Amino acid sequence: MIKSRSLDDLQPRVRDLARQWIANCAADGIDILIVSTYRDAQAQDAEYAKGRTLNGIVTPGPITTGVMGGASMHNWRVAIDFCPIEGAKCAWNDKAAFLRAGEIAEALGFEWGGRWSTLIDLDHIQYTGGLKLAELQAGTTVA
Repeated sequence: MIKSRSLDDLQPRVRDLARQWIANCAADGIDILIVSTYRDAQAQDAEYAKGRTLNGIVTPGPITTGVMGGASMHNWRVAIDFCPIEGAKCAWNDKAAFLRAGEIAEALGFEWGGRWSTLIDLDHIQYTGGLKLAELQAGTTVA
């Protein structure tokens, strides 16, 4: 099971934009911790299981994703989960910092999970370059 926090595990275009995003956030006074980049299908399935009962097995924790392995943008190396850092700790409750980091990401062309209408995901950004999931699954890379 692979779950990475390295920007190097992202597709090259996404990696380069992520580095720019982190620099832009820093210039705006927001330090960023990368929580997750690439997840293989098994790691995504484990994330999906959280907060659910699957095959009679209860997995504790909050529901954090609506998709199983193969259907997550993390599986295709185009998504990042992050947290703003304040006082050397993740500031999970600082909605203003998430909002500002999300806006900075959007200015670079990322989609921010904080704008989603269902399962709002403040700590998630993704860059597909306009590609759909099926195109990524077919092996198309982000230009």
